[in-house]
Amino acid sequence: MELEEFTLLGIRAAVDGDGQVYAEASGPLGRLLEEMVEYYSRSLNKQKVLAQREGGNVYTCYQPPVPSRAGFKVACNKLIETVTGRHYPSTATISITKACQCDCIHCSAAEFMRSGRRTVTREEMFSLIDQAQKLGVNNMVFTGGEPLLHPHIDEYIRHVDYEEARPMLFTNGLGLTDERLEKLREAGLYSMMVSLDSVDPKQHDEWRRVPGCWQKAVDGAQHAREAGLLVGFSTYADPQKVRRGELEEMLQLTRECKLHELTIFDTVPTGRFLHLDKSRLLSEEDKEYIKEFSRRANQAEGLPGVKAQSFVNSADGHGCFAAYFQFYMTAAGDITPCDFTPLSFGNITEEPLRTIWERMTSHEAYRQRCGHCRMQDQEFRARYIDHIAEDTELPFPMYERKESKDRAVVAAG
Repeated sequence: MELEEFTLLGIRAAVDGDGQVYAEASGPLGRLLEEMVEYYSRSLNKQKVLAQREGGNVYTCYQPPVPSRAGFKVACNKLIETVTGRHYPSTATISITKACQCDCIHCSAAEFMRSGRRTVTREEMFSLIDQAQKLGVNNMVFTGGEPLLHPHIDEYIRHVDYEEARPMLFTNGLGLTDERLEKLREAGLYSMMVSLDSVDPKQHDEWRRVPGCWQKAVDGAQHAREAGLLVGFSTYADPQKVRRGELEEMLQLTRECKLHELTIFDTVPTGRFLHLDKSRLLSEEDKEYIKEFSRRANQAEGLPGVKAQSFVNSADGHGCFAAYFQFYMTAAGDITPCDFTPLSFGNITEEPLRTIWERMTSHEAYRQRCGHCRMQDQEFRARYIDHIAEDTELPFPMYERKESKDRAVVAAG
C-alpha cells in the first residue's frame, strides 16, 4: 500500500531586520495553533536576545534558537496539552556519571551515588536520548558528578538530533582545556553552565574542597565562550548572599567574563542539604528581591541574561518544573521529577521512559501544575520527604520495582 504524505500542521517563522521573531501557523489544522504561535512570538519579542545562532535568536542557554524546529517544540507541546490535557517535558537533566573531582558540601547528587549499582550503559543512554526527544524534549542537559569525566560524553552529545533538541552541559569547569573544548564543539555542544558558588575564590574552593577550583572554573568558562559556545555561570542564593549583595557581584563577574547568562538557584533542602536548617533557606522577602533583581537585569542593556529559580518557579513565572517541563535521570537510570527531588518513579533500564513519565505525572503529587517549587513546600515535604530516614538509599521509590532478568535496553514505547 502506498501512503500519501501531507502536512496537517506547520509553523513558518523568521527573524526580521530588527531582530524580531515573526511566526505563523499553516496547514489545515493551523488555526488551532495560530493564536498560540502569535502569543509565543510576542512573548519572545519582549525578552532580551543573548546571542544569535543558526540565523535565529537565543533568549536563554536552556533553549534552542528561534526560529528552529527544536525551538518551536515548546509551542507544539503546549498544543498537545491544550488538545489532550497531557503535558510533556521540554528538558531532560541527565546524570551520566557518579565520578567527580569535587566533594562539595552542598552537592545535590551526592545521595544518589552511595550505592554500588552500575551506571547506565552507552546503549541505554542512546535509547534514553531517543525516547526523550520523542517525548518532546528539546533541551538535553548532561550533568553528573562531573560529565566531562565520562569517556562517552562526546558520543552522547553527538547522538542528540539537532532537529529535535540541543545538548547542554553542567560542569565544575576543571576539565575545560582548549583541547577538550574543541572536541565538545565538534561534537555539537550547544551551551554550558559552569558552577561558581561564590565571587570569593577562597570560599568557592573551600566549599568544593579543591584548591584552585575557582580560577580554573572562571578561566574555563571564558575559554568556552571564546570557542563559540553559549556559556553562563550557575550559582545559588542563600539569605547571606542576598543581604551581602553577592548576587550583584556575581552578575558583574559574569559580564566581565563576557558570558551570556547567570543562573541563580535557590538554596533547596536536597542532597547533602536534605535536612537543612530552615534558617539557611530563602525567605519570601529574599525571593521577591531576587525576582526584582532578575527583572532589572533582563531589562538592562549590556548585562547578561539572568535565570533565577525564585522567579521561574513562581506563579509569576512558569511554576514548578518538576514532572511538568522537566525530568531527571540518575546515573543508575532512576527517573525523578527533577534533580532536587529524591523520589523515583521508575528506571529506564526496566521500562520505557513514556511509561515512567505517565506514572509520574498521574501521581497525586504531580497531577496538577504547582505555582512554586515543591521541594521548598513544607506540606509537600511533610507528606513525601520528611519521613525518609537519613541512611535511606536515594532516590526513594514511589512505585513497585519490576526486576529485569537480563536488564536489556528498553526500546522506546
